[in-house]
Amino acid sequence: MWCMWLLAAGLARPALAQLPYGVELDGLASFSTLSPFTDATTIFSAWQTYDPNGPALQLDSENYPTLGTKAQSSSFLRAYPGWRAGTPENRPVINYRISWEDGGAGGSSIFFINQSLINITSLALPNGHIQYTGTLPFQYDASSGEASLALRVDNTLANTTYAVSNLHIVPQQYINPQTNTAPIFREEFLRKVSMFSVLRMMDWQQTNSGGLDNLASPPSPFVDNRVVNWSDRVTTTSFSRTTTKGVPWEEIISLSNTFVRRDAQSHVVSKKDIWINIPDRASDDYINGLGSLLKLTLDPAVNIYLEYSNELWNTGSDVDRWRRVLQDARANITPQGQYGVLVNDGVDPNNDNRLIARQMAYKLTYFADMLKSIIDAPNTPVAASRIKPILAGQTPNSTFLQYSLDFLARRKYGDPATGNYQKGNLSNEIYGIAVAPYVGNDLGAAEPNYPDPPIPGDPDYATKLTQYNADRTTYLNWLFPVLNAYIDGPLKDGIDAHKNMANDYNISLQSYEAGQHLIARNPVQNIEINGGYKQDANRDPRMGDVYRHLLTMWAQESGGGVFSQFALISPYSSFGSWGLLEDLLQSTSPKWDVFTNLLGGDANLDGVVNFTDFQILEANFNHANMLWDQGDFNFDGKVDYQDFLIFRGRFTPDDPAAAQMVGAFELANVPEPGMGLLLGLAAATLLRRRRAA
Repeated sequence: MWCMWLLAAGLARPALAQLPYGVELDGLASFSTLSPFTDATTIFSAWQTYDPNGPALQLDSENYPTLGTKAQSSSFLRAYPGWRAGTPENRPVINYRISWEDGGAGGSSIFFINQSLINITSLALPNGHIQYTGTLPFQYDASSGEASLALRVDNTLANTTYAVSNLHIVPQQYINPQTNTAPIFREEFLRKVSMFSVLRMMDWQQTNSGGLDNLASPPSPFVDNRVVNWSDRVTTTSFSRTTTKGVPWEEIISLSNTFVRRDAQSHVVSKKDIWINIPDRASDDYINGLGSLLKLTLDPAVNIYLEYSNELWNTGSDVDRWRRVLQDARANITPQGQYGVLVNDGVDPNNDNRLIARQMAYKLTYFADMLKSIIDAPNTPVAASRIKPILAGQTPNSTFLQYSLDFLARRKYGDPATGNYQKGNLSNEIYGIAVAPYVGNDLGAAEPNYPDPPIPGDPDYATKLTQYNADRTTYLNWLFPVLNAYIDGPLKDGIDAHKNMANDYNISLQSYEAGQHLIARNPVQNIEINGGYKQDANRDPRMGDVYRHLLTMWAQESGGGVFSQFALISPYSSFGSWGLLEDLLQSTSPKWDVFTNLLGGDANLDGVVNFTDFQILEANFNHANMLWDQGDFNFDGKVDYQDFLIFRGRFTPDDPAAAQMVGAFELANVPEPGMGLLLGLAAATLLRRRRAA
């Protein structure tokens, strides 16, 4: 009776909004608290020489030091097992398997500072290299100074004929003893990311660098004629993923393919779409290579949101990427479309925003057409294309995207006699426009300024600390109403303006990034203030209320576009508290819990919790090594009765027969009475949390 009452209550619950939720995958760095890869070399820092009298450091095409050089690199490895276990003074020892190749017949050319490799074996390979394998016992222990792993290579050893290459550092627990191999991605990472339906790869691609190193001393006037060809991309055999080239396309594709599920009839049950950014200086060769790789290896169920570069509206930033685009825009006097519209048409020539916006529209549609011709089947209707071109703009400034749309509309609907144009349907040219609905980046002159925390050893430390904590309470009590008012005021107005613009051209409104944007620097006051308090705000339960408010407003005003949270997991600092979680092993936070409560039970992420989700859960029930889209709603790696409780708390039966089948499943799988009491209490807690959400 108890279980059927809950099911009946479920009949009255409204369905979730049909809204896709996306997430930005954080760029990798040596200080990351997230590493998606089992191989720790992916988050090592750039190489530096440790031989001041040696030759200048040179790297080969795979980012390894060349023969005749000495170099070192390091990583904190705090995203890997062991760093949070135990106490700071007594972390467990984690054994890593180290393997590499070189041509040093005289001995090993790999060593670690304050660490020792053991059980090293060697094997001569057919290519003349020697493959070494060893074990590195590593203890993440900040108190002993061994909080990081410092790696050195010596390519100057006697008899060395080949430089170090093909280096891998993998925790033993990820290695399959039967195959002696490790998967690309860590299960802990896959569980966390499996809750989202769109994965944005901008940071993984290092889009802000455009695949190019910034010019050390940019000339004035600015000139940079470099291009990025397909051969310039990072490869899967390259060392590290922290360089300006980012993560290889092959690994991005592999991640997306990991989440495509099909039933026995080969129908797609669930998937993740990807949101990618084209480098600002990508050549036709680059796009042809990318298109061919996507067509050959990306699962055909996956859609591709396509953005050109990143935040080109931000011309106030002194960065090379927008200056390169501006340079190209000024030079672009090639007639476009049947009406011969020019990017640089001589109108308002000193308006950099207008020129860049028009160039962005030109390049996006040009590259999108190329990719469609490669990836889509012949005669695919535009609405069915897997390529979804997106023009990205600035939330409070609709003028930037209006420049882009103006260019596309003139190109398509212009009057050659008068030069005038009418707004018309642009859905054949682009899928939509996108903004970044952030809250917290506009605190302005009204933000109060409190003293920094006291320093231990200050004679008045105790008194100042008491005052600091009191000031924190006062500041947070001021902050959260301000954030909520901003959502209902300027942010809503900016979204409405862009939604109206999208409607004018029969296209969609999406978000390319979104979330809170609290950083220490107040741009209006031009000072850094309250940095610690802003980090505290992200750990405060009231931040969850802000997120619920923001998500509700976005769903109502955007028309159901992707809400793309920036970002998944990253450490908090004065530069921002972007992650939903602060590290990979964290299981709860005010921001994270909003999404788990909102999406709980929705295995296929279609916006409703219904019998289809039950079928997914039932098919995987009592199975281990499961993800969200297989029914693991509490991220413990298995599908069991706890996950069923989460599903049932959100279940909206399609019909009475569905309710009966779910009820029968519960009766057949309810745990023993003692355990049932505990799970009943857990269910009540879950339902209270979700009602609060």
